[in-house]
Amino acid sequence: MKDSLHWRRPFFGAALFLVFFALLSGPSGCAMGRGTGDPPINEAWHVVYLAGHPLPRLPNGRVPALRLDGESVRVSGFTGCNRLGGSYLLAGDSLEFIGLTTTRMACSQPGASVEMVLMQNLESVSHWRRKGKELELLDAKGALLVRLAPAEEEKPSS
Repeated sequence: MKDSLHWRRPFFGAALFLVFFALLSGPSGCAMGRGTGDPPINEAWHVVYLAGHPLPRLPNGRVPALRLDGESVRVSGFTGCNRLGGSYLLAGDSLEFIGLTTTRMACSQPGASVEMVLMQNLESVSHWRRKGKELELLDAKGALLVRLAPAEEEKPSS
């Protein structure tokens, strides 16, 4: 009997952790915090503000973009030069990008600079919040790093 209980101990600890996490979660299933609105998953976002400045369209007409897939817990997008991929952790208003990688295509300016700054900022993200229809990505001190707008609202200029 002692051996049959021994293997259950790790599972009990994990179950206890999950119950504790569920208690921290609000009725919506997200931990309470600064974030407002629904989690920013399964939506396409265009970068409209980066490193303290509005981000206009690049000369090729493209806009850096992100998408957080809620089912696979993967992030994908376009950096201004290359395609982006990686994972993320999302709990309440906390957001962390993990293992971000890009393709390695050669890129001219300003796309190369936008990519470099965007990647640096994404690696510093620790929180998110909605501001109207936009999504703001913040660092640990609450400073705005990246502002995103729903991609369906961004129309190419004629």
